[in-house]
Amino acid sequence: MAKDKQILLLASWYPSEVNPTLGNFVEKHADAAQTVAKVVVLYAVASPSCSEIKIDDRYRKGRREVVIYYPKSHLKIPIIAHYVKRKGFLNALRKGFEVIGNTNFELVYLNEAFPAGEFAIELLKKYKLPYVLSEHWTGFLDQTNKFKELPFYVRAVYQRIFKQAKMVMPVSEHLGQSLRKLGLINEFTVLPNVVNTDYFYPPEQKENSDKLRLLHVSSFDNDHKNVEGMLRAIQQVERDFECHIITEGPQKNVWDAIERTNNDSRQFSVSSRCSPKEVGAAMREADLFILFSNYETFSVVLAEAWMSGLPAIYTKCGGLTQIRDKHLGHQIAINDTEELTRTIESWRVIDVDSAYIRRFAHQFSLQSIADELDFIFDKCRVSNDK
Repeated sequence: MAKDKQILLLASWYPSEVNPTLGNFVEKHADAAQTVAKVVVLYAVASPSCSEIKIDDRYRKGRREVVIYYPKSHLKIPIIAHYVKRKGFLNALRKGFEVIGNTNFELVYLNEAFPAGEFAIELLKKYKLPYVLSEHWTGFLDQTNKFKELPFYVRAVYQRIFKQAKMVMPVSEHLGQSLRKLGLINEFTVLPNVVNTDYFYPPEQKENSDKLRLLHVSSFDNDHKNVEGMLRAIQQVERDFECHIITEGPQKNVWDAIERTNNDSRQFSVSSRCSPKEVGAAMREADLFILFSNYETFSVVLAEAWMSGLPAIYTKCGGLTQIRDKHLGHQIAINDTEELTRTIESWRVIDVDSAYIRRFAHQFSLQSIADELDFIFDKCRVSNDK
């Protein structure tokens, strides 16, 4: 693959000092893009600790990343607050773009439409620099209805961003259909999230256990992940099992939920804020992954489980969970606690074909996503318009 393409990755979400994990899936798209192009990342974020703009111009993972921190606005009146935040955000991105000092980019790779999409439009108008858009947000799904609840002037911004994108790449077919239903797009190309195969891979040999080893990994946001519904179902399981829960938040929240649902705490272990390497190790130790969400746009953790050769019980709630393949696990209806209990009770580890699951998940590898991005960049970059 030639790396002669000059790509500006403009991110609405990206890891930073303000939030080290926000947009880590965007960072993985940057990793993939970097294998097929010369990539510079541009990202701006409001910081409560800033009284003036601070620019972090760094070389990281072999690429240049320019992160701009700017003062956080505390205005409360919605339309005025939106205007002030917008002005501060765009001003920060302009300063960051000046620091980069390169107007030879052939394409902007916009990752997440809002708010950075307004700057993508600005670059399109000023430099005739086209942009393609990767979209992740759960707010477009019927289950959340968040997009429809936005003020009209914010929805109008989204409409402009989607309309002027040269290509829109939702992370799943389900998200793409949701965008189409909202009238934001007509055509789309699915571009999945990336799974790091350095951390997620099947074990060479798994130790046998008399107990079924369950694993759940999530933010533990109950409205989204329905963790209490999952725990109520697990409480009804009569076979021997042990359940490892990995959360992004405090462990106390998990232990409190385990107690509220009358589970035996001796059957659980809880970890928090684990690294990808640690999550991968936990997946290789488990027999069965459980995802009991109310909605998903993609579900990176399900892709990571499959990349690890780990089967799953998962609710049909969008993204990868729309896939029904008995070799990958067992698909159930949203909030069907009785079916979750029955499936755990009857699960047979001996029937699992980890090699098949891993082969299926190869489509989420960095190499596969890089190949797709290479095609997209070649098709859409400005040199093809001349």
